Amino acid sequence: MLEGTHDFSSFETAGSRDHEAREKNGSIRTIYKAEIIHDADNFHIVHVTGNGFFRHMVRNIVGTILEVGLERRSELGFLDIIHAKKRSAAGSTAPAHGLTLFKIEY
Repeated sequence: MLEGTHDFSSFETAGSRDHEAREKNGSIRTIYKAEIIHDADNFHIVHVTGNGFFRHMVRNIVGTILEVGLERRSELGFLDIIHAKKRSAAGSTAPAHGLTLFKIEY
């Protein structure tokens, strides 16, 4: 549901971008790949590749995914969150520990 070009306002932290700036993208970003990997040690790895991210965007996405996994939200409700375009629709921000930036490409 995350892959593709969407308005990610629901996962945007306040102050992550200048709303007055005349950017061509605004809150539109493209996620090329999003996957959850379950490893042999029972860890869950969320791997997200995209053309740009807001501050805390991936943490907000992961926090929402956790709520789906804990059955506090439905999988289909995830699409409703994207379409809502407001931060209050999404889940809580996942903690920063365990978050790793692997690579930046230009």
